[in-house]
Amino acid sequence: MEAIFESMKQRREANEFTFGMMLCMYKKNGRFEEATHIAKQMREMKIRTDPLSYNTFSFYTL
Repeated sequence: MEAIFESMKQRREANEFTFGMMLCMYKKNGRFEEATHIAKQMREMKIRTDPLSYNTFSFYTL
């Protein structure tokens, strides 16, 4: 799944859903460093997502 996501990012096909999916997957599996990286990318790229899913993780990105 990670390879697909990276490929989509390179082709600029990744969107709010794919970023959110990866964020949730990493968080659910305890991979907080990776989830933090995704959350930071989302913030930098101004990718909007469901406030609940993003805000539940935002405290890791402060």
